[in-house]
Amino acid sequence: KKRPREPSSPPPSRKKTKTASSSTKRASASTSTAGLTVLGKHLLVEQILKRWKYCLPSWPQGVKKEAPEGYITCGFQGLFIGVQSDTLGNILDMRDKKNGQPPIRSVLLQLDSAELREILSKGIDAQREDLMKSKLSESASSHAETLALLDSDAKTLKGFKPLKLEKEFKAFLKKKGKL
Repeated sequence: KKRPREPSSPPPSRKKTKTASSSTKRASASTSTAGLTVLGKHLLVEQILKRWKYCLPSWPQGVKKEAPEGYITCGFQGLFIGVQSDTLGNILDMRDKKNGQPPIRSVLLQLDSAELREILSKGIDAQREDLMKSKLSESASSHAETLALLDSDAKTLKGFKPLKLEKEFKAFLKKKGKL
């Protein structure tokens, strides 16, 4: 049975809203989803992070792998958690932050859109090359699906105009008072 609507409540909205995933088809346009603004530059960064293994150099490099006395590794190279009474709960970060940057969103957003576009282009090419070398049968549906997705991402990437993305991003930062 349907419950009658409260007289004071507004009718349910039937208007469709755009999602961030639909905005990937419109490479340089920004959209707003539930108060979240998604810019073309954000989409570039998202695509890079989805395939970080192919786009970015490994980080950190040359890190101490063995835990110091009183610490255990926590799953990330160079990051340790204290487990003895004098180190209990302490976090020891021995990653080299001077030689390389962590592959995280905030660091990538500092790069120019043209550089991000180049990084992503190389990453898509490297991922495609790795797929072609893989042991998967070329007749496997997952192989064909992945190739189709890579082709689609490469096509979308061509639509990204770095100068337009930078202008859009700077206007966004200015509006937010961060520029």
